[in-house]
Amino acid sequence: MFEFHVAREARDRYQFDESLFAYDGRVIIGDYNAAQRFAHRMNVAREADKSLERAVRASDIYALGL
Repeated sequence: MFEFHVAREARDRYQFDESLFAYDGRVIIGDYNAAQRFAHRMNVAREADKSLERAVRASDIYALGL
C-alpha cells in the first residue's frame, strides 16, 4: 500500500471518489487493481480513447509508490 498527494483541482477535475483521500489530499493506492481504477478515471476525463498521448497508465500510477 502506498500514498501520494493529489491536488484539490485534480481531484475535482477527475471526480475521484473522496473516500480514497485523507484530509490532506493524500490518496492511498492499496494494490494494482486500485491503480487501474484510478488511471481509468483519469483517462475517461482526459478522453484518452481519442488521443493515446493523453492516456495515463496504471503501471505509472502504481510505480509512484515504489
